[in-house]
Amino acid sequence: MNKRGDLLNNILGVVIAVIGILVIFGGAYMLYQKYVNQESEKAKNTIDVLEAKINAIEVGQSTEALVRGLPGWFVAGWGKAITTKPDKCFLSICLCICKGSAVQEADKVKVCQNNGFCRKIAGDDNFDADTIVFLRDNFYSVTIKKVEGEISLKENE
Repeated sequence: MNKRGDLLNNILGVVIAVIGILVIFGGAYMLYQKYVNQESEKAKNTIDVLEAKINAIEVGQSTEALVRGLPGWFVAGWGKAITTKPDKCFLSICLCICKGSAVQEADKVKVCQNNGFCRKIAGDDNFDADTIVFLRDNFYSVTIKKVEGEISLKENE
């Protein structure tokens, strides 16, 4: 009878230890997911603000948008005529916020296709060929300008 009681205690101890380990790993996973999703939500909010500002101004106007810094992210834009752009932007004017670092056009397209949030922009304007803004720490402003047939985004110093 003692052997049976010892076996029952050992099994109970193992079950409690497994449950404790699962709770610890589950809590760590939830904290990690919360951090990752928080960064994605900030990126989506940033691209939504920029899209709204661009759609709100007329040709010949400019405006400023306050942007939350997201280190490791950048904003890039493509016009209708540009053939090398993310598939998300097919046949439209598009502004994307993407996670990664890219300097070459092909790198921008690949990074934005795999790790980006894109918004289609209304109208027939195209983005300035140099439309890329690297997001850094803290808040700062970006000037958005619509000139005849072209939209530009420039980071304010």
